Amino acid sequence: MKHFIYIFLLVILVAFHQRPASTDINLYFTKNYNSDSWDNNRRGLQWTLSFLGAELPANSFDKSITWRDSSHFTINLSTLGFSEQALNVLIQINDSIKRLPEYQTHQAIALGQYVSLLIGSSRHYYAITGACKSFKELESKHNRDRILTYPVYTSSISKKLRVLRIYQSKHIRNFLFVAEEGSGDILKGTFKAETREVFDFMTNGQLRFAVYNTNGTLSDGSSKDVSDAGKPGKCLWCHESSIQSLFSANPDSKGFMNKAEFQNQIGKWMDALNLWRMQLKGDIDFTRKQDHTFMELLYIAYNEPNVRQLAQEWRISEAEARQLLKRHVTHPHEEFHFLDSLFFRRELDQHQTTYPYSIRETGERELEFYKK
Repeated sequence: MKHFIYIFLLVILVAFHQRPASTDINLYFTKNYNSDSWDNNRRGLQWTLSFLGAELPANSFDKSITWRDSSHFTINLSTLGFSEQALNVLIQINDSIKRLPEYQTHQAIALGQYVSLLIGSSRHYYAITGACKSFKELESKHNRDRILTYPVYTSSISKKLRVLRIYQSKHIRNFLFVAEEGSGDILKGTFKAETREVFDFMTNGQLRFAVYNTNGTLSDGSSKDVSDAGKPGKCLWCHESSIQSLFSANPDSKGFMNKAEFQNQIGKWMDALNLWRMQLKGDIDFTRKQDHTFMELLYIAYNEPNVRQLAQEWRISEAEARQLLKRHVTHPHEEFHFLDSLFFRRELDQHQTTYPYSIRETGERELEFYKK
């Protein structure tokens, strides 16, 4: 019996040592358009990690990377200023990624696929950023001096009445911004929220987004019956790293701030946010207001690749890739017009890979590699 126990323990120990918890993951990048470069990919990955809560102390990003060849590298996430909770989640997500067939092919995962899995999966994003599981829990964490309320009757996002509530505190980092969407009359006190899209601030100065359903619990994204806000990935695309002003004309409501007052407050909040960010002095330069676009280009190019990118992924020549793809129709990108002759990855029959079909919209192949 003793021998059996010893053998059993030895098997467990060997299995444990075969798959140690690691904060490293292997990635590779491809040049996806004519002006693409490693610097573009580098900035895209930096902003991805920052959007997930990494504090990225000065010069930490480049030091975290070990190159395997001209396009393959290993990144050590433990040195980038993630919280312990976030690192534990990332380790488990990475462990699942390392089991994917496409990872086995390269002994690495495509950078655009990695960004898609982290940002495009609402459940991964919530787990990494530490989003509260309920709106009630979130409210309890934000002590406020007062709540400002501003009704938005003509929203480019909401299909119903949208009520903005700003939980103010002494420092901008403790603010909470809530957009409630629902039915009823705010002036008569009959308004009832059906969904809430919220953001507060992480310690690195980035906005942390979450969507809560009618029951007040986390949702992959807003219900399409109520709002076009979509998933947190869409919030990141629209808000980037800013508190957005109103896009549409909006009538004033008696008893609430008027539009001019509200817009003026947004300016003051952005000034306070920019001042705080200037004091952080990390690898993210918040004054480079378009750098976040490089993150978007990473997941867009992965979801809608061209022949050159697919040939690199499949480890074949471009001529061979064209032959495999000759029956598929190409298209230009609707937002970035310099991206042309693209395929929709979801329509390709060969080389199926694991990723969310949409980074921004809900209900299209939601993934969850991590469960708490």
